[in-house]
Amino acid sequence: MGTKDGGKKPNPNDLNSFKGFFYYMIIILVMTVLLNGLVFPSALKSQVKEVGYNEFLTMVDNGQVAQVEKDDTNGEIVFITKDSNGKQQIYKTGLWDDPDLTERLYSKGVTFDKVIPRKESAIMAVFTNWILPFMIMIGLGQILSRSMAKRMGGNAMTFGKSNAKIYAESETGVTFADVAGEEEAKAG
Repeated sequence: MGTKDGGKKPNPNDLNSFKGFFYYMIIILVMTVLLNGLVFPSALKSQVKEVGYNEFLTMVDNGQVAQVEKDDTNGEIVFITKDSNGKQQIYKTGLWDDPDLTERLYSKGVTFDKVIPRKESAIMAVFTNWILPFMIMIGLGQILSRSMAKRMGGNAMTFGKSNAKIYAESETGVTFADVAGEEEAKAG
């Protein structure tokens, strides 16, 4: 009785030995894409409420606006309001050609500034948004698989494999001729 592969040790260059690792990488890639595409933008978007420019001016006139930031690159004005309890809310509105806005903000004591556009490197953006999360997930997966392997007493990804060996006697001492005439052997 032998093994399926003739008792050979697994070849590390065999593509089947990396199948689990390949599936692991695909799962991490899918999770990274889903997090970057769906979870993170929606979480950040829910914090900023969009209002019309007229509502922005009403809030400024009522003294609710504490800070204003003008962003010409995105074409928007982001502002922070404070209610009577001191709770802050972030709003944004589109840019409007209003030459009196600066004077209006200054007269109401609102802190205001303009976003200084800075050019982010495309390589750095790819690294921080795609490669870094991918590497963090790989690292966490390695840590978890090692801790699971320690608890299981070996490699955690060796399902269905056994290192048990079969030992059989080379001679049992009984031949077919010894049992050929037995009726019980013929009936059973």
